Amino acid sequence: MLDLIYRRMFSKSAFRSLNVPMLAFAFVLAHLSGFAQQPFAIEVRPSAITVMPEVHSGAFAKWDGKWIYIGGRSNGLHGFLPPSSFPFSNINDSVFVVDPQLNQRWSMSLASLPDSLREPLLSSNMESFQDSATLYMVGGYGWKTTQNNFITFNTLTAVDLPGLLAAVMNNTPSQSLFRQMSDSVLTVCGGHLERLGNTYQLVFGHNFNGFYSINSNGGFYSQQYTCEVRRFKIIDDGVNLSLQDYSALRDTDNFHRRDYNLVPQILLDESYGLTAFSGVFQYYANLPYTGTVDIAETYANPNTYFVQQFANYHCAAMPLYNSASRKMSTVFFGGMGMFFKDTVTRQLICDTLVPFVNTISVVDRDGLGQVSETLLPASMPGYAGTNALFVVNDSLSLLHDAILDFQHLDTLVRAGYIISGISSSDRNISSINSTMSYANGAVYEVWLKKIPQAPLSVDAANANRLVEWSTFPNPASSVLNVSLNMPTSIVVDLDLLDLKGSRLKRYSLHQQVSEGKSCLTFNVSDLPAGNYICRMQAAGHTWARLVTIRPSLAK
Repeated sequence: MLDLIYRRMFSKSAFRSLNVPMLAFAFVLAHLSGFAQQPFAIEVRPSAITVMPEVHSGAFAKWDGKWIYIGGRSNGLHGFLPPSSFPFSNINDSVFVVDPQLNQRWSMSLASLPDSLREPLLSSNMESFQDSATLYMVGGYGWKTTQNNFITFNTLTAVDLPGLLAAVMNNTPSQSLFRQMSDSVLTVCGGHLERLGNTYQLVFGHNFNGFYSINSNGGFYSQQYTCEVRRFKIIDDGVNLSLQDYSALRDTDNFHRRDYNLVPQILLDESYGLTAFSGVFQYYANLPYTGTVDIAETYANPNTYFVQQFANYHCAAMPLYNSASRKMSTVFFGGMGMFFKDTVTRQLICDTLVPFVNTISVVDRDGLGQVSETLLPASMPGYAGTNALFVVNDSLSLLHDAILDFQHLDTLVRAGYIISGISSSDRNISSINSTMSYANGAVYEVWLKKIPQAPLSVDAANANRLVEWSTFPNPASSVLNVSLNMPTSIVVDLDLLDLKGSRLKRYSLHQQVSEGKSCLTFNVSDLPAGNYICRMQAAGHTWARLVTIRPSLAK
């Protein structure tokens, strides 16, 4: 459950040190607070599947039309003080098999396995990848008996899925189905494991050891982010496991994140790759990263121009690609986010505590590489989706077995299911009672309906492309620069606001900005340390970025 486990943003003392108000602020973002038109509509419906176990943060696989779930936890939001932060009673020590067609479930305890083999299988937020009939599981955070402590495991475990399916359904011995090796490069939790070509990508995450506590000075734990994309080949002859051709891409600023979404993508050059979306925590502040990182077989490129506002923790995510327009879309379902729409006032709210949300948002990348984010009119049934999984409908037309092929979908399709995860009865519950959240055993169907699109006007098309802008440095100490790359000459209003939405500085009012690249500058040396909003308005649209001002940038 490491999506939530080290959530320092729940700590009031941590936020006071950053001069961040503990209350959410309301701030209207014109057009962003509306619903941009998409070529599809999404509806999330309750499913007739009622036998999904109430677990989350484990490993998932599919075989023979059945769902297999290993590890994770059965409670909701973790506690905040040891020894109750991760109760032993909520460790999932069983393998579950669910038949979604027959609405049946089987389970098998792992108690008969040796501790060295079993304990990594009971961990939370392990990384996993299914290669045909084999499920590989890496790392994870869990209890190590010989060390009498919680650790991040350094193991790679392979399990034979057809054999495991039979063992669980027939209650037969299973130890021979598991194989395991250890290597220090595998000591990761809160990341993701994927494969591009023949090379596995162990992306981001961290090494956390000890008991979680909101008191970081209590000596209860140690933590180190990997800040890496670790690459290797898994050599598996059916008996022995080993790693070969290890290398790593390192970026201590942009790769310093965990508990994020890593989603299969068709990249701008139309090759198959991955995109890492928002996650936590920024190097200088207890806030989510909001930029993305595109990962291909030969590179990992950060996109710091884009700011993801609506899905800042791991949640269910659905990728779809339109080959006709070369548009890559990723839909995010609920989870936790800094921004959400107030259901009464229809204003967009920013809450730096990153609460549970029910929003459904879309991040689009067009054929020119421009990235934008919009809200959909639909919403999740309650505050669900955090650490949930999207299970794609395998009977549909898919690209690389993972991405919905939008061009070849029928007008109305069941795109897949949302399973597992955490649900909450309210947005911010940490200061009230963490037991107000729970492991969600409900299953939801995701339906996608195509919507015919009217051609965009020239002005609307230009405005939609007006997304390539960034603030730097962020955090800033004396000067905050705003870099723009405009598709056309355009009139811009640029303001710096506090978290209540009050304007502190105005760079320009109706400033004509020329086509191409330019840079505007705020003097912020007179402002106190804290978090602010940089707002840009142009062509009837509004964009906003959360920026941090600190008097010193020493690490």
